[in-house]
Amino acid sequence: MPYIKQERRPDLDPILQKLWNELVVIKGGADLSNTLDKMKGDVNYCFTKILVTMLKKLGTRYHVLSNIHAIPVDVANEFKDVFMRPYEDKKKAENGEIEPLIT
Repeated sequence: MPYIKQERRPDLDPILQKLWNELVVIKGGADLSNTLDKMKGDVNYCFTKILVTMLKKLGTRYHVLSNIHAIPVDVANEFKDVFMRPYEDKKKAENGEIEPLIT
């Protein structure tokens, strides 16, 4: 997770809040359970647009391509570590390990 310094966050958070508000309004309001699939494409577009813009501004050298590629990979890995892994561990504790079929 990009744990950026606290003093940088006030510059970014209002922009992200505005984007979030737009995504929610566009996709139908506060009932996010019905809008997740619809929002997925828009969020993907926003991230991709930023990455493509970085690429255009920085050029297509391997170092640039590798660093830009690392951004969504790092985000996905951190999301899994921080949010998904604890959920999966909780469910495994509740429901038990998956056992192999008897052969």
